[in-house]
Amino acid sequence: MEHLFILFKWFIFYIIGLLIAIKFPVSPFYLLICTGFSIGFILRKLNLYPGKPEPLWLDGYTAILSFFIFLLSIRIKIPPSIGLLMIFSLHIIFNLIKIIESM
Repeated sequence: MEHLFILFKWFIFYIIGLLIAIKFPVSPFYLLICTGFSIGFILRKLNLYPGKPEPLWLDGYTAILSFFIFLLSIRIKIPPSIGLLMIFSLHIIFNLIKIIESM
């Protein structure tokens, strides 16, 4: 049940991200997301951001993936709907697997 709530949380983040991307230029927005996941990774590594049931490596890979999407978005126009889905896909897949395993 916990992973279903987390999956719902990522859906809400996706919608909020799309709404924010309407006002922000897209490339800096991806860099901002990369920065957020990088800070989250560091804080979790230092045990300063407790209580998250997803593994630490997930935030690290998401930070790296969002950085590559930022670099790609400089050359190729990546719409926020696709870019955010690509960035959040690791978290979505992880939580879907956990939901299926708990059935």
